[in-house]
Amino acid sequence: MTASASEWIIWAAAVQAAEFLRRELWDEVTGVLWRSYCEGRGNVPGFAEDYAYLIQGLLDLYEATFDIRWLQWAGQLQSRMDELFGMRTAAATLILGRRTDPSSRD
Repeated sequence: MTASASEWIIWAAAVQAAEFLRRELWDEVTGVLWRSYCEGRGNVPGFAEDYAYLIQGLLDLYEATFDIRWLQWAGQLQSRMDELFGMRTAAATLILGRRTDPSSRD
């Protein structure tokens, strides 16, 4: 199935938005996603929801464009989100049905 002209326009706008977010709100060195931008980056780091919604958007963008950079960046963000907010431990607990923290006692 070929994309219509309007779909290409939407995809191009989505790519531009993702590029802006990566350039202006993602700090590659520190691994911090910043929460807002208004005439410059704000000083509040992103919340778990910010990471989650951006990750979902990047996965959607990858599915639309098959451009691997969006999938790779989503993976980076997910890893960082896990570190910052403990999501990996929570998910593993749900999947495994037990605590996965080696320092905890069963």
